[in-house]
Amino acid sequence: MDDARKGYAVIQDGAEELPVYFDNEALALAERVMKKSVFAVLSGFETGQSGIAECAHLIAVGASHARSRLRLPGGRMTQNQALKLMDRVPYTKVAPIVFGAIAEIITDDSDEAIDAEFDDADSKN
Repeated sequence: MDDARKGYAVIQDGAEELPVYFDNEALALAERVMKKSVFAVLSGFETGQSGIAECAHLIAVGASHARSRLRLPGGRMTQNQALKLMDRVPYTKVAPIVFGAIAEIITDDSDEAIDAEFDDADSKN
């Protein structure tokens, strides 16, 4: 069984779907392309240090990785293609989809599961 953490989402572009797929390899590639860590980019969206260009890079990497890893048609997506996508699908719709897929990799839900176990044990006592 493959236990690797993965993040997958679909950006709806009219009648077409664009899958984005992230794993640690894709995130490392995105960091090399953007020349900053994914964590810095994500926090930068809150502070205004990241914006449209970084989102386009993440879309391009995620879509290219989806095509490669999931053996989907199409080649590598460029940042310009991602920007054209964002002309059709607004940033406010695209960004949460991409961030959600990335969050599946970088967040650890085991702490929540442990807290739930302790809460359940406390309620029985």
